[in-house]
Formats: sequence, C-alpha cells, structure tokens
Amino acid sequence: GLGESYTLDFIDEVFMEYGFEKVDFVYEPGQYAMRGGIVDVFSFSLDYPYRIEFFGEEIDSIRKFDPRRCLRRWLRALWWKECFLLEWLKCFYRELRSLPICQLL
Repeated sequence: GLGESYTLDFIDEVFMEYGFEKVDFVYEPGQYAMRGGIVDVFSFSLDYPYRIEFFGEEIDSIRKFDPRRCLRRWLRALWWKECFLLEWLKCFYRELRSLPICQLL
C-alpha cells in the first residue's frame, strides 16, 4: 500500500514469477510495464490496469487508468514530434541548398 517500500528489481521479479509479461505499454490482463519510477500493471482479475508511482523506493500513489486514453495521448505526442522533425528537415535542406558549395552540385 501507500508508503510501503520496494525496490523496482523486486517488483520486476515478483511480476515475472506470477507469469506477467513485461511490455512497453499495458493494454490487456497479465501485463506490466516499468518506466522510471512508474509501474503499470494489468492484473488478470481486474477490468482496468493500475499505475503505481514511486518516490525513490516508496509507493507514492496507486490509481487505476484507462490504457486506451494513455495510448491515444502517446500517439498524439509522437505525431507532433514527427511533424516538428519533418519541418526541421525541410528547413535544413533549404539552408543546405543555399550554401555555395551545394550550388555546384
């Protein structure tokens, strides 16, 4: 529960022993994901996964979440990053073409 302390290595071992699959993002029962001080776990017996947030080795919060909503948010952020990269590459290409050495090609 809240305030209890566990190492992330211990948490990882426990989930592996109980047959959970380690994934990047949980979306179905029997999966767990670890990113920094955040552990997402989708139990075999629950309708929603839970997010356990650690402060160091101490459990700071536990709450359920909707994995579809998190995935949509992640995909939207990825889309914006790709748009930014594409615009940057276009600007870089224009600048590169304006260099005197490139005009000889």
